[in-house]
Amino acid sequence: EGSNPHGMEGDPNTGQVYFAATTQTHGEELWVSDGTISGTRMVADIMSGSMGSHPKYLIWYKDSIYFQANDGHHGTEVWKYTPQNGGTGGVASLLYDLRPGSKSSGAAFFTIMPSVISGEEFLYFTATDGLYVTASSATEGYGGSQIWRTDGTQAGTMRAFERTDNDVYMDKKWLDMDFPARMHVYENGLYLSASYGLHHVVVPKG
Repeated sequence: EGSNPHGMEGDPNTGQVYFAATTQTHGEELWVSDGTISGTRMVADIMSGSMGSHPKYLIWYKDSIYFQANDGHHGTEVWKYTPQNGGTGGVASLLYDLRPGSKSSGAAFFTIMPSVISGEEFLYFTATDGLYVTASSATEGYGGSQIWRTDGTQAGTMRAFERTDNDVYMDKKWLDMDFPARMHVYENGLYLSASYGLHHVVVPKG
C-alpha cells in the first residue's frame, strides 16, 4: 500500500517540503522531507493513534506552515507548524478553535493577500463559527459560511468583513479542483467561486 503523499508546500528558508502522508501506525499526518531518505520524517502526530488528523490546504506564511487538521477534540480547525533548529524540530499548535468544541469550522482555502492600506500580508480562509449551522457535521448554514483572516496569532484572527450574517455559499467542489486549492488574488482583490445568499433568502443554483 502507498502512503499517498500530497499537498506539497515548500519552506523557502530551508528548501524542505511539507506534505500529508499516511502510515498504518499514525494514519494521515504532517511530514517533511529535505529530499533524502534520512531527512524524511513525520513532524506532527496531531491525532494520536491510527486515525490521523488529515492535514490539508498547506500554505507557507510568516515562517510557519498553516493547514486544516483535526486532533479529535476540536474538530477540523486551523493549525500551524513552526519549524525550529533549521527545520530539524518544531511545534504544531492549534491556532484558533473558531467553532468551539468538537464541531468543525472547516477552515480551508488558505490564501495570502496584502493589505492595500498597510502593506501587511494576511492569511485569508473560509470557515464557519457555527452561525445558522443546524447539523454538527456541516460547515455551512443559512447564508453559507464566512471568510476569515489572520496575522498568524489568535488575537489577530477575525471575520474579514463586518457582517452579522454569513457571507457566501462557497463552491468547495470547484475550489478543491485546483492545486493548490486556494482563492485567487488579482489587483488587490480576493476572488473565489461562490453564490450569494442571506438568512431566509432562497439562493439559486450556480
